[in-house]
Amino acid sequence: MFSLAFSYFSQNQIIFSDKINLKTGYFLGQIFGNAAFEELLFRGLLFTQFYLLFKYKFSDKKAIVLAIISSQLFFAIIHIPNRLMINQVDNLLADLIKIFIVGIIFTLIYLKTKNLIYLTGVHSLVNVPLMINETKFPTPLIILFLAMAISLFWNKLNNKMKEEEEHLAVIN
Repeated sequence: MFSLAFSYFSQNQIIFSDKINLKTGYFLGQIFGNAAFEELLFRGLLFTQFYLLFKYKFSDKKAIVLAIISSQLFFAIIHIPNRLMINQVDNLLADLIKIFIVGIIFTLIYLKTKNLIYLTGVHSLVNVPLMINETKFPTPLIILFLAMAISLFWNKLNNKMKEEEEHLAVIN
């Protein structure tokens, strides 16, 4: 909706994407492949293992921070071959810093929601924004902000859904 409104107000027109089938395929590849693998590996496994390793030597908060930094360094480093393959060497360091920061955001979302399925969806949409229209709108950035906002209210949303389920169970 943001993208459609932005396109209309900035360009006075909405140009629909002629590559929606291709984008859908890329998105499905992300959600069932790349993003799912990365979330399981870097947030589900590495972050958790680093945290368990560090919690014996440091306070809980320090262990979390060290686990985030350690696991997301690996997350950024694993993207080097991809960047070399697509010939993005000129700004490799800046790109790795961006990936590291996005990895930290993903980890914070995971810590808040404790939900790798939600995070896989967010990661997939950041990698391949599934837009029906062409736009110059910074879609991945907006997706990250919306995902962070949702994660801030995750517990309230989750509790509200549980209350509604309990209410429906009582009615039935």
